[in-house]
Amino acid sequence: MRKDGSRLFVDGVLCAIRDEVGELVGFSKVMRDATRRKLTEDALERSNRELSQFAHVVSHDLQAPLRAIAVYTDLLTKGDLPPSEAARTLVSYSKACPTCRS
Repeated sequence: MRKDGSRLFVDGVLCAIRDEVGELVGFSKVMRDATRRKLTEDALERSNRELSQFAHVVSHDLQAPLRAIAVYTDLLTKGDLPPSEAARTLVSYSKACPTCRS
């Protein structure tokens, strides 16, 4: 924590200092301010979560019309739809295609 109360993130290295015979004399510590890196990492994680959530929503929204198309296509190929409904379905799909491309 800084004197002004703001949070400080640091990276540090602590090394033992020994004399000629290997006896521990003390320690040396070097600290480096890593606040900017930590804040950038946090922002990136937040952005990745939001992007993942967006991709999930878009994927779901795209799958719903495809499921309907698959069901009607299956009904059309099996001949389970009355001819008038089959014709309306094909016309509807044909009209929707240019909208999907724009």
